[in-house]
Amino acid sequence: MEIRFLNWRLSVERVFFDENTLAGMYDDAASRWSRSIDRMGYVDAYRQLFERLCADDTLAALPDVPAVLDGGIGTGELAAGLMSVKPRAHWHGVDISDAMLAAAQHNLGVTGDFRQANLADLPYDANTFDVVISAHALEHMPQPQPGFSELLRVLKPGQPFVIVATRLCPITTALSLRWNFKPMPTDFVRETLMQAGAAHVNVQSLMPPYNMSHMSLVYSGIKA
Repeated sequence: MEIRFLNWRLSVERVFFDENTLAGMYDDAASRWSRSIDRMGYVDAYRQLFERLCADDTLAALPDVPAVLDGGIGTGELAAGLMSVKPRAHWHGVDISDAMLAAAQHNLGVTGDFRQANLADLPYDANTFDVVISAHALEHMPQPQPGFSELLRVLKPGQPFVIVATRLCPITTALSLRWNFKPMPTDFVRETLMQAGAAHVNVQSLMPPYNMSHMSLVYSGIKA
């Protein structure tokens, strides 16, 4: 953004934290993160989301014991939502914060593969997972397109993805200043997923507009 005043010209540019700074910020927040997520209504919202996705057959292609990847797992609340409808699975989670990974493994109570990794460079082979899920991680990336591409790359063809991202609104604009993320326009997310290999993309609100989880949109579909 450029501001002009008389013979002065000022430029203002949004600068994202580097990965180490962002990881440190979330390391510090990990011990209280689950309580904050619960207070905002996300724990119930995620459980109800996966109940809806089961009812509308979005998850119909999942085997009885799917291989699951949660990209940007945080403290595990989105994975717990999926666990409520698919309790038996091979769980994999990546995050840039070691403390978040430790909290996720504790909260989920499972033995799985939890790794520190960047969504732009996932440490898995192509076509590995039966489902990939991600919540509020991609908007932290200065250029999120590689993250979308990586999530779809490691997903098996014909299998589902579920991505939760903040919608652009006054509340998320204010929160973005504290947590260094940038809400993504719906058309951008849909088009980026299609370019990454999605066969189709459905968009819905995470929850009706009576709690904080209304700030988020859900993008779901299958890989071509």
